[in-house]
Amino acid sequence: MSAPAYRPVYFVQDTDTGKFLCPHEGDVGFTKLIINAGPFPEYQDAFDTAVSVLGGEFVIFSCALPNVH
Repeated sequence: MSAPAYRPVYFVQDTDTGKFLCPHEGDVGFTKLIINAGPFPEYQDAFDTAVSVLGGEFVIFSCALPNVH
């Protein structure tokens, strides 16, 4: 059995509230837990959404998630 392949994803956190962006009813919402946050597949998508939704200071975290077959 071979090891799973991984893909990079990006999470956005508001530095004022500490909450992460997440999908909510077809829009963007907020959650305290990164496990409930919505990963962005591309850095630019995360950045553009953060600027649009937060407008202020934010942090973008990158990590790797296994590809799901």
